[in-house]
Amino acid sequence: MCPERQLFCQKGCGASLRESQLDTHEALDCAHRPVVCPLRCAINCAASTLQRHLQTDCPRRLVSCPNRCGARVPAVELPTHLRNCDHRMVRCGAGSSLCARPLKAWITPQTSLDRCFAHHEHGFMWALKTSDVDTILTFLHRIHKSALDEEFTTGFTPLALACSKGDIPLVRILLLHGADVNLETSRGRTPLGEACLGRHSSTPTATDLQPSASRVKWLMTGSWRCWTNAINSNWYDYSNNTQRRLFVAIATSNYADIETIIAGGEMAYRENHAWHLGRELAASLAALDDIQTQLTDHMNAMNVSIADSEAKQMKVVKILDSVEYNKAQLEHVQKKEAKVEAFRQVTELTVKRA
Repeated sequence: MCPERQLFCQKGCGASLRESQLDTHEALDCAHRPVVCPLRCAINCAASTLQRHLQTDCPRRLVSCPNRCGARVPAVELPTHLRNCDHRMVRCGAGSSLCARPLKAWITPQTSLDRCFAHHEHGFMWALKTSDVDTILTFLHRIHKSALDEEFTTGFTPLALACSKGDIPLVRILLLHGADVNLETSRGRTPLGEACLGRHSSTPTATDLQPSASRVKWLMTGSWRCWTNAINSNWYDYSNNTQRRLFVAIATSNYADIETIIAGGEMAYRENHAWHLGRELAASLAALDDIQTQLTDHMNAMNVSIADSEAKQMKVVKILDSVEYNKAQLEHVQKKEAKVEAFRQVTELTVKRA
């Protein structure tokens, strides 16, 4: 076979060249030759599509952060970057979109938390409310430890708020970063108290943590605000035996008995905020049923009235049509009479002349 004969590229690029040049063409010049992505995404593509792959398809291509933080990260890592980007928008603790600002703007140069002017809340509270773990971790890595126990205007600390929600992973994160489990707010809120009031028996502050000396001391000495809350919550309505068991369990740090007493009997319902909300919801539903019944009666009466009005309207329309018809007939008769009268006069005149 002649080495100088003309052949077409076997990879289908359409090039025609001598057989002696075919191997070199397919290895170096052919637009359809397979090439390895230089960004090491482990994808082989044709040389002709390499640029498009690098610009739009490659998972390792560099893309700019949409939050305009200036970072350029591989496309496959962008979701991870967005979860930790300090330029992501975070609302204030009141949830107002008007107070939203980049995450880093909620942190002062002194690594404390800055509050919005309108609601006097900060973005860390909103992250706790929404259980946005990524945002919470970003805050925790940037703020000073003292800001972790800072009280919100609602009377909650971050840990007390997490316990009231029963968010176990969030509680553990806050504890691992040094949140004070014994801290009592100005309104008498404590993490353990919020967990008990919310019937969150599995909250780590009540079961998963080993008793510390400070917590045992706190439980044994007690807090006058806790006792005041207990009295105001009508605990005196319960039997002396139940009260005695509960107070002994608190004083001895017997978490199992605390959970058993709080989770059972009338106490669990009357001391649970959800029970009161349930009663209010039931009353609202009953009132709604009454309103719906009254509305149905009024609608039926209105429909009957509308139907009666429509019937009367149709009757009036028919009467008007009849009047118009009779009026037209009367005009027709009058025209006939005029013609007859004119014919009579002409006839009389003709007879007289004859």
